[in-house]
Amino acid sequence: MRQFTFLARLSPLALTLLTAAGCGGIAPETQADPFMDHEPGAEEPSDPAAKPADVTTGPVVALTSIQREKAPLLAELMDGAPSRFRADLIADPNPASRLAEASAVLIDAEAASADDIRSYASLLRAARLAGVPVILENARDAEKVALALGIGMSAQVVYAAPSPGGQRFDVRVFGDVTGEETEEHSSVRLPASAKARYARMTADERAELGKRLERSEAELDALFDAAPEAEPITIDAKPRIASRSEVAQAALPARGELLAEIKGLLADHKAHALAQLVTEPLPEGTYRSYNVTPTSINWECGDDGQRSVIDRNFTVTLLASNAPEGKYVVFAGNGTQYNPGGLKWNSGNNRGYFQETLQHSIRPLREGLSPYAHRPHSANESSTFTTSNGFSVGAGVGVEGPSTSFSFDVSEQASQSLNDFDVIDFSSGSLFGWQYKLASVSGHSYKKWEDLHNDTWGGLYGLPNLAKSTLTDEYEGIYAAGLQDQSLYPVENVNLQSVRHTWVSHDYLLWEEIKTTSCGKAAGSIVTVDLSSVNVAKLGTIPFKETFDQGVAPSVWTVINEGITDSSPSWSGVGGAAIETGSAFDYPQTAADGAVDMRGTYLVAPHTAFGQGALSAKIYAGDPDGFGLMYAINDTGSSYYRVMFDASLSVARLVRVDNGVFTELAVNTSYVPPQNAWMTVRVEREGTTHRIKINDQVVLAVPSEVTYAWGSVALFSWAMSDVRFDDVTITTL
Repeated sequence: MRQFTFLARLSPLALTLLTAAGCGGIAPETQADPFMDHEPGAEEPSDPAAKPADVTTGPVVALTSIQREKAPLLAELMDGAPSRFRADLIADPNPASRLAEASAVLIDAEAASADDIRSYASLLRAARLAGVPVILENARDAEKVALALGIGMSAQVVYAAPSPGGQRFDVRVFGDVTGEETEEHSSVRLPASAKARYARMTADERAELGKRLERSEAELDALFDAAPEAEPITIDAKPRIASRSEVAQAALPARGELLAEIKGLLADHKAHALAQLVTEPLPEGTYRSYNVTPTSINWECGDDGQRSVIDRNFTVTLLASNAPEGKYVVFAGNGTQYNPGGLKWNSGNNRGYFQETLQHSIRPLREGLSPYAHRPHSANESSTFTTSNGFSVGAGVGVEGPSTSFSFDVSEQASQSLNDFDVIDFSSGSLFGWQYKLASVSGHSYKKWEDLHNDTWGGLYGLPNLAKSTLTDEYEGIYAAGLQDQSLYPVENVNLQSVRHTWVSHDYLLWEEIKTTSCGKAAGSIVTVDLSSVNVAKLGTIPFKETFDQGVAPSVWTVINEGITDSSPSWSGVGGAAIETGSAFDYPQTAADGAVDMRGTYLVAPHTAFGQGALSAKIYAGDPDGFGLMYAINDTGSSYYRVMFDASLSVARLVRVDNGVFTELAVNTSYVPPQNAWMTVRVEREGTTHRIKINDQVVLAVPSEVTYAWGSVALFSWAMSDVRFDDVTITTL
């Protein structure tokens, strides 16, 4: 309406363990809080450590109901926020418009279905682009977490803080699955002189020896008779305790400690945003990288007080690449470390618990991901292995649109050695796996636990440094999939640490008993990756969908006003649509209705890319003035294509704008668009052809126009007091 006013692997143990296994204020106390699903007057936590303090500087947005007894962490975060919004209950102001100032988005994953998570896509994209953390409690369904974030792990709590622009994430995982195995063995070692000395023993001496070794005289005679001359003799005993395993959940911090840690993460995120890993900004939607920090595993073998540590930190990168063409999933070490802790015993007769074997494996649990490359590579039983200098990701912008490239050059590799440990690369098929084994003690080969014993002089050999200190697991495992793959893939990621305690008696004149206890700790997780979260820019087009179900997010959409005659646009998100009611417009320089250079206001999504393919939107025209779509918009907004419809003028027109200069490409002066009804407007670009359709009817067509190959898209309004846009999609043909 015209008014002239101015107004985005694996060991059997690990497999067994894993398979066993009010807008702006607090509601009055006398009313049920619309943001919290608990009754007024409900008993509050009595634990002083769990009492909430101010935790955020901005509001929190809850996408699900938050029941205090089911999601206590989220409830306390809401208690500490200055304001809170329930996305499914509040329509105006819409939660998406508040994301720029929000401190966190909260989800109780058990209170939401997978379809619910999908319906939050627009708001979660807006949060990602704005750098707003997402916190999920009861995140036991890894697929739901992956739909929300791009990757998911089954845990009690998952915290994910994106960098501004949403291409990197700091992910913290609390309470995933671990397992443990314990074994005890003993054996008796006799020195090289034992056979000769046994031959000189009296009957009483032989009886005493048999008693000590739990062998009859006949068994001893047979043992020494069969033993080689002048060599040590070993008598193996049965395991004292058969292997026993247990599965457990990684210990969660105490409730108050966990809340304090989440508060600290939120505060630190505001002050220290993640930097990008690539020098060139990558096209939105083609790349995501996740620094994942699960809970450190601090565990104890027995009750001796020595605590070993597994830090499982790793990175998952999802990438859609033009060259080479495909989608890639990259698992890489990011501070993955094993440390046995300070040894409880470390003398010539008693050593432990020392690191003996470390193992790491990565394995997709369903078909579809193909092995592409992995490091380290090594010949088995070798202490020297090859490791790459890292994969690289690059971005480019050409006449055909944005592109992403991926490189993992097998010629770019370095040699690395581990002192006294061998590396075994047991990768096979889609399984990537590595084992680090203690191989040498004091210059002597170590193949089995008894090899720690000094058969010449008795006692135990000394331990190498890596058996007593930190070993860092540096690895890369890369999988590939097709460009059209939009599937969810669960990938098993398991770390196993085995420690051992070995000790002996103090007399090797005749015989010495060697005893040992070993424990293995498996820390496993199923990492689900969502390949639909990354898509390649194909011929200038990156798939995109916006439903406006949670409103118009400033991190996704930007209002541009070119109205002068009426300079007061009023864009908002109401009822699941983007609406302009401000009637902003400017008369063209020719001062004539219907001229090509009519300017108004538009809502642009600067992160989008549309070249070859289809742009469509549902549009409701509530008054008879101008509306339409803009596409292939350049970075400055000065050049683009625009299709506009005007019922009062019975016109449909496609124009090209070159640095502010309008050129008419096609016009239909007898077309009247539907009024007071929803219609589907579709722009198709195929080769050099532009086709404009309304409700599948071709309204305009230009057979040969190639000036602008690609760019962002926008929703256009000229003097409309009621125009609505919904279900904006960009697809390839």
